[in-house]
Amino acid sequence: PFQIVKFDRGLWAPLTDHPLSTLKLLGSLIEIGNDLGWKIIIEGIETFEMAEAVFQLGAEFGQGYYFAKPMPIDQVLSWKEQFTYTLTRGIVQTQLGAIAYLIRRLRQNRKSMLSEEQCPITHFFQEKGWEDTEGMAIHHQIHQEAYDPTLYKRLLEWLENTIIHP
Repeated sequence: PFQIVKFDRGLWAPLTDHPLSTLKLLGSLIEIGNDLGWKIIIEGIETFEMAEAVFQLGAEFGQGYYFAKPMPIDQVLSWKEQFTYTLTRGIVQTQLGAIAYLIRRLRQNRKSMLSEEQCPITHFFQEKGWEDTEGMAIHHQIHQEAYDPTLYKRLLEWLENTIIHP
């Protein structure tokens, strides 16, 4: 009956106070849609952080002010020529992106686990100067031990706290 699902911007409403639960909900909806072969469009993307999060969660399409504000039809082609898409698979640049990446990895139950040196979270932590943090210690444990979802959950909570209580 349908092949495209567009998720309303209202799903982002609790992002500031509850980034982890917001991204878990979005991740679940995206995963269901992808499993059913639907094209998923996430509406209301207003920042690079939000764009990276939905990208890391597996959404193919997004809509919102981050990409462009509403414009007359005659300006669309010039906008398209100037727009640069800056998200890249295998690179995490924001805390929301890191949370989204880990949510997706947790759901994959460690399938095709990258080495710690290749892991985008390692590089993200290094870029942030977080090598000597509790978060990096948990991340190191994730790569050293047998699959343990509680370690992912601890790291997700740690990252959420870096957003809520910077």
